[in-house]
Amino acid sequence: MKKFWFIGVLAFLSILGCEIKAPLPPVWSVDAVLPLTEKTYTMQDLLPDSLLTPQGADSLLYFNITTDFDPVSLTEEDLSLQASDRSKRLEIGTMTLDNLQAMNTGLIPLRTLMPQLASLPPGTEVQIPETLLVPDPQVLTSDEYLWVYLLQGRIRITLTNKLPFTLGPNAKAAATTFTIKNDSTGDQIVQVNITDPIAPQTSGSDVGTVQDGGITVYNDIRVEYAIPIASPATIVVSDSLLDNAGIIITVDLEHLESNAVKAKIEPQEINRTFSFSMNTEHQIKRAKIKRGAFHLTFTNTLPMGGKLVYTFPNLFRPDGTVFKDSVEINTSTVERTITLDGLVLQHAVSPGTFIDSITVEVTGQTNQATQFVELNSTDYLQASVVADTIFVEEFEGDLAPESIQIGPYEFSDLQDFQNFDGDLQLSDVQLILTIYNEINVDNLNLTLEISGEHRNDAGVVTATKSFTVSNQKINPGSPGNPATTEIVIEGQDITDLINILPTRIQVSGTVTASGNADVSLGANVWGKATFTAPLKIQLTNVAPFQSDVEWITNDDIDQDLQDNNPLQYGVLDISLSNHTPFGGSVRLIISGDPAHTDLYDTTYFNPAKEIVKVIRFEPGNVDAGTGYVTQAYENAIKLELTEDEIAILTTPPYRVGVEARFQDTQGTVAVRSTDFLKFNGLAKFKLYVNPEEL
Repeated sequence: MKKFWFIGVLAFLSILGCEIKAPLPPVWSVDAVLPLTEKTYTMQDLLPDSLLTPQGADSLLYFNITTDFDPVSLTEEDLSLQASDRSKRLEIGTMTLDNLQAMNTGLIPLRTLMPQLASLPPGTEVQIPETLLVPDPQVLTSDEYLWVYLLQGRIRITLTNKLPFTLGPNAKAAATTFTIKNDSTGDQIVQVNITDPIAPQTSGSDVGTVQDGGITVYNDIRVEYAIPIASPATIVVSDSLLDNAGIIITVDLEHLESNAVKAKIEPQEINRTFSFSMNTEHQIKRAKIKRGAFHLTFTNTLPMGGKLVYTFPNLFRPDGTVFKDSVEINTSTVERTITLDGLVLQHAVSPGTFIDSITVEVTGQTNQATQFVELNSTDYLQASVVADTIFVEEFEGDLAPESIQIGPYEFSDLQDFQNFDGDLQLSDVQLILTIYNEINVDNLNLTLEISGEHRNDAGVVTATKSFTVSNQKINPGSPGNPATTEIVIEGQDITDLINILPTRIQVSGTVTASGNADVSLGANVWGKATFTAPLKIQLTNVAPFQSDVEWITNDDIDQDLQDNNPLQYGVLDISLSNHTPFGGSVRLIISGDPAHTDLYDTTYFNPAKEIVKVIRFEPGNVDAGTGYVTQAYENAIKLELTEDEIAILTTPPYRVGVEARFQDTQGTVAVRSTDFLKFNGLAKFKLYVNPEEL
């Protein structure tokens, strides 16, 4: 039925003569989307990430600047010793003459002793009475000395009896008496009495002591003597008896002490000890010498040579033996150099006892003089010691205050701190000093001078701060086993320095060592200084953070837009998510003007070719207890575009930039590595589409 109805309608229209046209195609609209920019900025994007470290389960950001300082150590000069130069006259002093050859009269015959017997005919029997014989004096000459000045000593007289009767005390004389005099002056030297009887063919002797005060004994000495005959005796006179019987007198100079002599001098010993101080404030128990030397000069003013043995009882060779050496002094001047390298300086008897000087023991013996030489007690050997600086590689003792210089170390170009140009205010800043020490000293203290400066992009210094860390004790260590000391410094001075956001930090200072020490050259002190603070910050007039500029070209444009379809309308669809504790605004800049070279220059704006939109945002929800953001602030905005703005967006190329500005905070807020600011910008268009053009 319907079919027929439709056919009927057509027939009716045909009857009316009407022209039938095809129906018009419909016109509709489509949506086109143009992504402009999508940015997510974490706090490590907003701050210099090399200085930020998330710590703990809550990922709280910590601001860190670490500066290392190189190893420093006690220098050779710090452990050096300067021994004082010393010159010592080694005078002969009192000489001992023990070995002068004895002098004797030879046989004094009976003919000389009793000349009256010579007038008797041979064979006469004579009764010798108990009498006292006083013959003429005898003069003795020595071939070993010319004169001797005796201070004290003994002269021994020996009487050898070759007479046929006993000599000795009798009623007329209590002793056989000898008086020794200088023949040239008559001065008495000594008197000797022999009180014991002396039988025939035996000897008797006694000594006389030279009186204190001294006397010169010349070579020719006169012996005056009186010899008692002990008891009567009968003899038969004969020439043989008169010539072969008699007495012998021997004079022996023994155990003589002299201060001047001219003789064929027997070997003399010189034993002297002298010390020279070490010009150092250190008190030494033990020191191993790295290098140094003593220069010895022996000047010989004696008329004979000899040999000197010199011993340094405070100096020990590596094998533990005391340093000893010798030198021949046969010439007027002898020089020796003692190399001290590797020797150990310590107390000679009690190791571990402090020593303040170096001792030299000199033992010498002169050669036997074969000619007459004159020698006085004031004659001397001159011993001179010139000491080089002694450099020590191991030291044990009490170290006087020594300063080890640290730095100065300069750490430049730390960061440009990006947008936070002096407006980042940190709190709770700590300086953590970590010191590694191989020096074993009781008192080791660190003082550091730390200064910082901030330079802007033009290199101009805009702020400076400095402070001093004084007298921080360092734990003692040992070579190869450094002790670690961690020193935590807090306070406003440190906070003020870090809050200038230093682009350059300089560290210098000293390590002062003193007290009981056991140190080795090459033992080091080194460490690092770390400035750290939880990122609980306050912002004031923070400079804007600017993203990299992006280009939009034809390749980025939807094909429908490129086909120039008529636009119904356009909007900017912007979403912003702020998971930071900061409020502020985002400025979206779109520019197709090549003359606008700095996209973020606010003094330039070309409305015909540029679009600027500002979107404000609030801080995320902050927990009042922790200061942490617990929920992001979300802001979704649609901004209708004008025809001019649509024309700009659909006519590439053009640039897109995003600038974020943070508002001042009312106090400090906590920042975590998970905090972020996310910005997404889309341009959405509705276009008319004509199917006939498809």
